[in-house]
Amino acid sequence: MKKQILITNRTIKKFEISLHEQERSSSTISNYIREIKALQFYADCEPIEKSKLLEYKTMLTSKYKPATVNVSIAAINSYLKFVGRTELMLKSVKVQKNSFENSDKELSKMDYEKLIKTAIQSKNERLALSVQTMCSTGIRVSELQSAAVQGEIKINLAENINVCYNIAHVLCNFPKEVTLWI
Repeated sequence: MKKQILITNRTIKKFEISLHEQERSSSTISNYIREIKALQFYADCEPIEKSKLLEYKTMLTSKYKPATVNVSIAAINSYLKFVGRTELMLKSVKVQKNSFENSDKELSKMDYEKLIKTAIQSKNERLALSVQTMCSTGIRVSELQSAAVQGEIKINLAENINVCYNIAHVLCNFPKEVTLWI
């Protein structure tokens, strides 16, 4: 006997109830149910074997990006696990991580300078320094709050030491005399 499954509306409904019991988010549940119904439609309500699943995966891969295909595979695998047919589960598609974004998503030097100039003209030193920090170090916006200067320099902020003053005053709101670690 070949290993196969039949996707029915009844099992889909039970699967949906199971997802609710697992406390999955409503968007995950709706995505998973949509993916299983799409597979059911693809199979034309016929029993599905591993070969049919692989064929479906190939079709998805030809139409969608790997990350999107992996969402479908996660839904299918979750369903297969639910119905006790883990031997039919599919492997996810390998997603190649890019070290760098496409050049069309890069901030040009002219755009960078315009951002800094606009922030300074708007008297928003914090924004200007944040953009400068992110562009010079490559950190993300979410990591900006953790940005720290390391090493030790004692400065008196009453003196107008521009860079140190800006970092201490605008980013960190330090008192008038501060020890920075560089």
